[in-house]
Amino acid sequence: MPYQMASAESAANENIDANNNFLWRFNRQRLDAESLRDSLLSISGELEPGPGGPHPFPHMGTWMFMQHGPFNAVYPSKRRSVYLMTQRIQRHPYLSMFDGADAAISTAARPLTITPIQALFFMNSEMVHETSGVITRRLIEMQPNEQRRIESAYRTALGRTASKEELARASQYIAGVRKELQNSGAAADEQGPDALASYLRALLAGNEFLFVD
Repeated sequence: MPYQMASAESAANENIDANNNFLWRFNRQRLDAESLRDSLLSISGELEPGPGGPHPFPHMGTWMFMQHGPFNAVYPSKRRSVYLMTQRIQRHPYLSMFDGADAAISTAARPLTITPIQALFFMNSEMVHETSGVITRRLIEMQPNEQRRIESAYRTALGRTASKEELARASQYIAGVRKELQNSGAAADEQGPDALASYLRALLAGNEFLFVD
């Protein structure tokens, strides 16, 4: 069955069926919006696995909603994405960014888009910065030196061991960011953690985290 197959390439099969029409391998797939958010919360250790519970809606006595002033809110949550509050009149800003279903219509299949806004989310969003910060603090507490922290970062974010080349590139990147932070006047005790958090965001923005093989 296709869902039981790996996505590994095969030169022989590529020559016969380059488009995988006969499903000789698993087609690479990007994580859906909910799985992507849940993964970020999970690796940071901040995912609350229990049921969702009620949302903090305003009291009915304060309702002054009308056609041109409808209810509109986004409630922050650490629960699984299935429990996020969604509205029919407005798509959730995060879910819509990563092709989440439109609650106003029946969605038999979701489109797959790759947009600059998705990349900017991993560079600038509060959620990703918070995730990288939490992981960085944990790595600093657990590991005695930068090399070990980079190795742990790969295991945390990508579930695998980093190669020697990846470790060398990571060290070079972190050293460069640390130098830039030093030149910008950042506090000395913040330069190392901020540089490591910056590299973590680069890992999280990579295809290896975003896609399922």
